Amino acid sequence: MGAFYKHMDSYITSETRLVSYASTGYLAALLPVGVDPAVLVNYTRPINGPGASIKGIEVAAKRDFDFLPAPFDKLGILGNVTVASGSTDVFYAGVPVRLPLPTLSKFSSNATLYYDTDRWGARGSIATRSRYRWGDGGNGNIGEYIKGTTNLDASAYVNLTPRFKLTLDVINITDEPIVQYADGTAKRVMTNTVSGRTVAFGGTMRF
Repeated sequence: MGAFYKHMDSYITSETRLVSYASTGYLAALLPVGVDPAVLVNYTRPINGPGASIKGIEVAAKRDFDFLPAPFDKLGILGNVTVASGSTDVFYAGVPVRLPLPTLSKFSSNATLYYDTDRWGARGSIATRSRYRWGDGGNGNIGEYIKGTTNLDASAYVNLTPRFKLTLDVINITDEPIVQYADGTAKRVMTNTVSGRTVAFGGTMRF
């Protein structure tokens, strides 16, 4: 078990302002035909913010079930849980809004149940994390976020000889989607991406 805390006196954050396109320095030729360079646009740039902080706790454990009768004595479990919080100011039209640090989930956990012998073994894993901020937003949206996810994976192996091993890995068994949305309150869906599950079969040889 461990606890952590970090404070940064300065942190690179972002500022979004409504300005004329002409004031951004971009070429007018990049605008669609007929659009006046005086048109107002949301302009986001990195700035040195007033600071940020992060704190949390983490608990990790592992246990072999060698106290059980055979064949269950080859079972075991390992896992960890992290609870963290961190924030910084993001500026919209000069007004600071306190938002979570990018890519930081308040809660994340991993757990693996395994069975290992000298000849073969198998593992099943679950990884969860709560939502996290992906971007700063804009056009009236305060922040962009990725919805919380739960991923299931599995693997197995068999030692055919002392030097040759076959392996099987299945990643993202449930085809968990990645959902990105704008604004932490309105939750306007931007993308919903599924990549499918991945199955890999292979072998390794030791010389």
